[in-house]
Amino acid sequence: MNIRNVVTTANLRQHVDVTKFTRHPWGRYGIKYYGGRCGYVKDKIMQGRVAVFFSGKMISTGAISISASIEQLEHTMEILAIEKFIERIRLEHKVQNVVATTDLKSKIDLNRAASILTKFSLEPEQFPGAIYRSPQGPTCLIFASGKIVIAGAKSEKQVIDTEISLLKLLNRFFIHDSTTDN
Repeated sequence: MNIRNVVTTANLRQHVDVTKFTRHPWGRYGIKYYGGRCGYVKDKIMQGRVAVFFSGKMISTGAISISASIEQLEHTMEILAIEKFIERIRLEHKVQNVVATTDLKSKIDLNRAASILTKFSLEPEQFPGAIYRSPQGPTCLIFASGKIVIAGAKSEKQVIDTEISLLKLLNRFFIHDSTTDN
Protein backbone atom coordinates (compact mmCIF):
# COMPACT_ATOMS: atom_id res chain seq x y z
CA MET A 1 0.00 0.00 0.00
CA ASN A 2 1.27 3.48 -0.89
CA ILE A 3 -0.19 6.67 0.53
CA ARG A 4 -0.50 9.14 -2.34
CA ASN A 5 -2.07 12.19 -0.70
CA VAL A 6 -3.13 13.35 2.74
CA VAL A 7 -5.47 16.29 3.27
CA THR A 8 -5.35 17.85 6.73
CA THR A 9 -6.93 21.08 7.95
CA ALA A 10 -6.30 23.56 10.75
CA ASN A 11 -7.54 27.03 11.66
CA LEU A 12 -5.25 29.93 12.60
CA ARG A 13 -8.31 31.65 14.16
CA GLN A 14 -7.21 35.04 12.82
CA HIS A 15 -7.45 37.00 9.58
CA VAL A 16 -4.62 36.50 7.07
CA ASP A 17 -3.96 38.97 4.25
CA VAL A 18 -3.16 36.37 1.62
CA THR A 19 -2.99 39.03 -1.12
CA LYS A 20 0.54 39.88 0.12
CA PHE A 21 1.85 36.33 -0.25
CA THR A 22 3.30 37.06 -3.70
CA ARG A 23 5.88 39.37 -2.09
CA HIS A 24 7.60 36.27 -0.73
CA PRO A 25 9.34 33.38 -2.53
CA TRP A 26 7.15 30.85 -0.68
CA GLY A 27 3.85 32.53 -1.50
CA ARG A 28 1.28 32.47 -4.27
CA TYR A 29 -1.89 34.48 -4.68
CA GLY A 30 -4.10 35.12 -7.66
CA ILE A 31 -7.66 35.04 -8.88
CA LYS A 32 -7.04 31.56 -10.35
CA TYR A 33 -6.71 30.12 -6.83
CA TYR A 34 -10.26 29.52 -5.61
CA GLY A 35 -11.35 32.78 -7.26
CA GLY A 36 -8.93 34.79 -5.12
CA ARG A 37 -10.32 33.46 -1.82
CA CYS A 38 -6.97 32.02 -0.71
CA GLY A 39 -3.26 32.05 -1.21
CA TYR A 40 -0.74 29.21 -1.12
CA VAL A 41 2.39 28.56 0.86
CA LYS A 42 4.98 26.27 -0.72
CA ASP A 43 8.71 26.07 -0.14
CA LYS A 44 11.52 23.57 -0.68
CA ILE A 45 10.88 21.83 2.64
CA MET A 46 7.26 20.93 1.86
CA GLN A 47 6.15 17.88 -0.16
CA GLY A 48 2.85 19.52 -1.05
CA ARG A 49 1.44 22.94 -0.30
CA VAL A 50 -0.92 24.67 2.08
CA ALA A 51 -3.88 26.76 1.00
CA VAL A 52 -4.47 29.64 3.40
CA PHE A 53 -7.82 31.45 3.36
CA PHE A 54 -8.48 35.04 4.52
CA SER A 55 -10.37 33.55 7.50
CA GLY A 56 -7.21 31.76 8.67
CA LYS A 57 -8.39 28.31 7.69
CA MET A 58 -5.65 26.17 6.16
CA ILE A 59 -5.69 23.03 4.01
CA SER A 60 -2.57 20.93 3.60
CA THR A 61 -2.46 18.78 0.44
CA GLY A 62 0.16 16.74 -1.36
CA ALA A 63 1.92 15.15 1.62
CA ILE A 64 2.35 11.39 1.57
CA SER A 65 2.01 10.81 5.31
CA ILE A 66 -0.18 12.21 8.04
CA SER A 67 2.84 13.47 9.97
CA ALA A 68 4.19 15.28 6.89
CA SER A 69 0.78 16.87 6.30
CA ILE A 70 0.65 18.13 9.90
CA GLU A 71 4.26 19.36 9.63
CA GLN A 72 3.25 21.38 6.53
CA LEU A 73 0.53 23.13 8.54
CA GLU A 74 2.90 23.85 11.44
CA HIS A 75 5.62 25.01 9.04
CA THR A 76 3.16 27.33 7.29
CA MET A 77 2.10 28.85 10.61
CA GLU A 78 5.77 29.38 11.47
CA ILE A 79 6.46 31.12 8.14
CA LEU A 80 3.40 33.35 8.55
CA ALA A 81 4.38 34.24 12.14
CA ILE A 82 7.99 35.06 11.18
CA GLU A 83 6.74 37.30 8.37
CA LYS A 84 4.28 39.02 10.78
CA PHE A 85 1.12 37.85 9.00
CA ILE A 86 -0.19 36.21 12.19
CA GLU A 87 0.42 35.49 15.86
CA ARG A 88 1.49 31.92 16.72
CA ILE A 89 -1.18 29.70 18.24
CA ARG A 90 -1.59 26.04 19.10
CA LEU A 91 -3.03 24.42 15.98
CA GLU A 92 -5.68 21.72 16.13
CA HIS A 93 -5.20 19.45 13.11
CA LYS A 94 -7.91 17.35 11.53
CA VAL A 95 -7.18 14.66 8.95
CA GLN A 96 -9.86 14.96 6.27
CA ASN A 97 -8.76 12.41 3.69
CA VAL A 98 -6.05 9.82 3.15
CA VAL A 99 -5.75 8.45 -0.39
CA ALA A 100 -3.75 5.30 -0.99
CA THR A 101 -3.15 2.85 -3.80
CA THR A 102 -2.35 -0.82 -3.80
CA ASP A 103 -1.81 -3.54 -6.37
CA LEU A 104 -3.10 -7.01 -5.53
CA LYS A 105 -0.88 -8.46 -8.31
CA SER A 106 -3.79 -10.51 -9.60
CA LYS A 107 -6.61 -9.81 -12.04
CA ILE A 108 -10.11 -9.65 -10.56
CA ASP A 109 -13.40 -10.85 -12.06
CA LEU A 110 -15.36 -7.67 -11.36
CA ASN A 111 -18.55 -8.89 -13.04
CA ARG A 112 -18.73 -11.94 -10.80
CA ALA A 113 -17.86 -9.92 -7.71
CA ALA A 114 -20.54 -7.32 -8.49
CA SER A 115 -23.17 -10.04 -8.98
CA ILE A 116 -22.49 -11.50 -5.51
CA LEU A 117 -21.27 -8.71 -3.24
CA THR A 118 -23.44 -5.98 -1.73
CA LYS A 119 -22.00 -2.45 -1.55
CA PHE A 120 -20.18 -3.27 -4.79
CA SER A 121 -21.18 -1.14 -7.77
CA LEU A 122 -20.14 -1.83 -11.35
CA GLU A 123 -21.29 0.34 -14.26
CA PRO A 124 -18.70 -0.14 -17.04
CA GLU A 125 -20.40 2.43 -19.32
CA GLN A 126 -19.72 5.12 -16.72
CA PHE A 127 -16.51 3.99 -15.01
CA PRO A 128 -13.90 1.32 -15.89
CA GLY A 129 -13.81 -0.18 -12.41
CA ALA A 130 -15.98 -1.16 -9.48
CA ILE A 131 -16.83 1.12 -6.58
CA TYR A 132 -16.94 -0.42 -3.12
CA ARG A 133 -18.01 1.40 0.02
CA SER A 134 -16.16 -0.39 2.78
CA PRO A 135 -17.58 -0.92 6.29
CA GLN A 136 -14.41 0.76 7.59
CA GLY A 137 -15.48 4.03 5.92
CA PRO A 138 -13.28 4.59 2.87
CA THR A 139 -14.50 4.17 -0.69
CA CYS A 140 -12.48 1.87 -2.93
CA LEU A 141 -12.05 2.00 -6.68
CA ILE A 142 -11.26 -1.52 -7.82
CA PHE A 143 -9.94 -2.26 -11.29
CA ALA A 144 -9.90 -5.61 -13.10
CA SER A 145 -6.09 -5.37 -13.22
CA GLY A 146 -6.00 -5.74 -9.43
CA LYS A 147 -5.09 -2.11 -8.82
CA ILE A 148 -7.08 -0.35 -6.12
CA VAL A 149 -7.50 3.24 -4.94
CA ILE A 150 -8.64 3.71 -1.34
CA ALA A 151 -10.02 7.19 -0.62
CA GLY A 152 -11.80 8.83 2.29
CA ALA A 153 -9.79 7.30 5.12
CA LYS A 154 -9.13 9.36 8.24
CA SER A 155 -6.04 7.43 9.38
CA GLU A 156 -3.32 5.12 8.10
CA LYS A 157 -4.81 2.34 10.25
CA GLN A 158 -8.15 2.79 8.49
CA VAL A 159 -6.38 2.41 5.13
CA ILE A 160 -4.61 -0.77 6.28
CA ASP A 161 -7.79 -2.25 7.78
CA THR A 162 -9.68 -1.49 4.56
CA GLU A 163 -6.96 -3.09 2.44
CA ILE A 164 -6.90 -6.24 4.59
CA SER A 165 -10.68 -6.68 4.55
CA LEU A 166 -10.81 -5.97 0.82
CA LEU A 167 -8.16 -8.61 0.13
CA LYS A 168 -10.18 -11.18 2.09
CA LEU A 169 -13.36 -10.16 0.29
CA LEU A 170 -11.86 -10.23 -3.22
CA ASN A 171 -9.69 -13.33 -2.81
CA ARG A 172 -12.36 -15.64 -4.27
CA PHE A 173 -12.67 -13.42 -7.36
CA PHE A 174 -9.01 -13.54 -8.42
CA ILE A 175 -8.43 -14.78 -11.96
CA HIS A 176 -5.55 -17.22 -11.95
CA ASP A 177 -3.52 -17.51 -15.14
CA SER A 178 -3.57 -21.21 -16.09
CA THR A 179 -0.30 -20.85 -18.04
CA THR A 180 1.60 -20.28 -14.78
CA ASP A 181 0.06 -23.26 -12.92
CA ASN A 182 2.19 -26.43 -12.69
